[in-house]
Order: sequence, then structure tokens, then C-alpha cells
Amino acid sequence: MGYVWKRFRKWIKKQPTAEEYAEALTRMRAFVHLAIEGYLDLYFGDESGFSLSPYIPYGWLPVGQQGKIASRREHIENVLGLLNPLNNHLIRYSAREQQNINTDFMTKCLDDFAGQLKGLTVLALDNAPWHTSKAFKQNLERWQEKGLFIFYLPRYSPHLNLVETLWRKIKYEWLRPGDYNSPSSLKKRLKEIFAEFGSKFQIEFSMNIYT
Repeated sequence: MGYVWKRFRKWIKKQPTAEEYAEALTRMRAFVHLAIEGYLDLYFGDESGFSLSPYIPYGWLPVGQQGKIASRREHIENVLGLLNPLNNHLIRYSAREQQNINTDFMTKCLDDFAGQLKGLTVLALDNAPWHTSKAFKQNLERWQEKGLFIFYLPRYSPHLNLVETLWRKIKYEWLRPGDYNSPSSLKKRLKEIFAEFGSKFQIEFSMNIYT
């Protein structure tokens, strides 16, 4: 009847203006083409938190049995991910236990990232307060001198930030029910995923939206 079984995706009610969206998309397409041609490196950055509250909505179970996963709100880790979708290269920064993501954390991470660069690099970020604060923007010129340029994606457009795909893969596919049994088991699995991303764990990113 023309239907297919699919997951509902969260939708953000607010939208960027048509002009803002079109301008950002045009510039991002240029960055993608330059990255493909080898003139620059393109990364997408975003933060995510992990806790003992499971994200696993489906799984194979014997007929007639209901699967149960223990759910606790205990927080495990806040992570900043910087992802190059063209080669599955991921740089991860973990916040200290109970540390929130804020401008100070972002600044320290990008100072380290800028120090690793081997060429011109564009980092696409959303408009989170810790990405757009006055204290954060005071570092832009200093980072540019090291070859790191920050590009802000249009507001309310998480689908344009390709690192969001990584978070979905981890939370909905790569984490297993047993990984939520304890803080140590979840930490162990996350460490494995991040360590082996690009080899055992890979994503075939579609750049169609930008090409």
C-alpha cells in the first residue's frame, strides 16, 4: 500500500530563514568540493552525552517474550566529536567526570585540535551557546592563524551536521542491551567504539546534500 516501516525522527519546529539556509548550503557545498579535491580538510563538530538510560528501541527476541533493559539516569560521559566524513577520521574529547560542555571546555579542545592540523581546515559547528559566546569567538583569529576556520551551520538545521549521524549510529545500533548493565560496561563499549571507529565501526556518509 506504499508504506514502509521506519523510525520517526525528531523534528525541530523552528526553521532558518530561506536566505540564511541557502547561503550556508552554498558555502558548505564549496567546502565539500574543496575537501574532495584535497585543498582543505573538512570536519563537523558536535557534543553528545551518554548515560545508563538506553537508546535501544528494537532487538531480536523470541516470539512471545518481551525484552527488558534496565534504565538508570546515571550519567557516564560527555563527548565532543570532531569528524571528517570523507575518511571517517574522528577526534574525540571527553569531558572530565561530571564536567559540563561549556566555552572553556570547547576552547581547550580546539586549542589542541588546531595544534594537530597539517593544513587548512574548516570546522562546521552549530549555534550552541558555547560555540557562539563572546569568549569563544575571541579565539577565532588565533585559530585562523593556525589554519583552523570555524563555519557556523544555519540555525535549527541538525541534519546538516554530519557528526549527528555518528551519535545515532552509536546510540541506536552499536550499543547493545548488555552494555547498559553497569557504568563500567558502558564505558568499556564506548571506548571500543571510539577506538575502532574508521575500521570495525564505519559509516558510509552520503554527501548528496552538499554536492
